[in-house]
Amino acid sequence: SQFADLSDAANRNHEALRLAKHEMNESRRQIQSLTCEVDGLKGMVRAGGDAWHGGGVRAQPSPQHSSLSRPPKTERGAAAADAGDGG
Repeated sequence: SQFADLSDAANRNHEALRLAKHEMNESRRQIQSLTCEVDGLKGMVRAGGDAWHGGGVRAQPSPQHSSLSRPPKTERGAAAADAGDGG
């Protein structure tokens, strides 16, 4: 009877191991699939980012609103210094 019990336990463990291997292989397939999808999306983002930043899509002030844009920091500092002199 001990042999039968051990044999049953070995069969259960063998089945559990088989299921675990199957789940592990399925997880590997999912990881590979998701990795490919992420790589594809990264490529799309890179391509979209290049188009966004280099294709003139970037928001820039229009000519009629150019007076609303501030001068660079160095010019503002010089203008503020000139105004402070009472000039």
